[in-house]
Amino acid sequence: MIKVKTEDFNKREIGPHIFVKQLFKELDDRVKIITTGDADLIFTYTKNLDEYIQNHPKTPHVSRCGGVWDRKDWRDHMSIRYNQADGLIFQSEFCRREYNRVYGELRDVPNMIIHNGSNVKFVPTEERAYNAVVCNAQWRDTKRPELIQEVAKLIPHIDFNIIGDYLPEPLDNMHVIGQVPRADIHKYLRLGKVFLHTGKRDPCPNAVVEAICSGLIPIVSSVGGAAEFVKSSGWSYGEPPNPKKIAETIEACVSVGRSHPRDDLGIENVANEYFNFFTHIIDKKCSEK
Repeated sequence: MIKVKTEDFNKREIGPHIFVKQLFKELDDRVKIITTGDADLIFTYTKNLDEYIQNHPKTPHVSRCGGVWDRKDWRDHMSIRYNQADGLIFQSEFCRREYNRVYGELRDVPNMIIHNGSNVKFVPTEERAYNAVVCNAQWRDTKRPELIQEVAKLIPHIDFNIIGDYLPEPLDNMHVIGQVPRADIHKYLRLGKVFLHTGKRDPCPNAVVEAICSGLIPIVSSVGGAAEFVKSSGWSYGEPPNPKKIAETIEACVSVGRSHPRDDLGIENVANEYFNFFTHIIDKKCSEK
């Protein structure tokens, strides 16, 4: 049993916390999260625990690298974390390139690409009753909810079920579901056959991982990490996006597309990769003492 000091992943219901919460639930029989006492490993994924890290220099530290932000306080903090950790986990090759670009060339430390995972249950496309598109539209500039509207306008005979806080005025074929409880997300991922993700430059969007694991056919931007793990499960569109081509791809996927199970993105497989990396970093640190 490895004792791990990590951040409070229960405090917020956003991407990094949601994934890490699933991760440690899957690792429950191999990892014990500690709040007091000595840890075998420090694991960080946002910008907390800096003081703890400084006070425990001999404890091996693994940092999960996420998005690169332009805010100076975040950049300064992540630069220190990036250059001090004993091991780095990147969510995609795109993520690793971005960190190299912003924070400097990667040091000679163990690092690994591990895509996020999900515990959402797979439902094959052919068993889905709805010839519709599911979208996730949490508002940020890089999420581009207006692109959903441009595409939906071109294929009025196909419904769009939108999860999240979509802002533009919806068209007649757009059904805004709004925010849904995390425990119920699998129910809403079944309301269609295709998943349209309009985000750009996401290192590894959890929404796309969940969509693939649920059996939706993903259509994602070619700029970012999603196109790396979508592979043959779906399609990627170029930048700037062409709404007409996206609409045509959706029509084809709704008509004849077939989804396939992806065990590599299942939370069990991803948790094994994390655990193996944790033990590697601990063993390496111990051998250096």
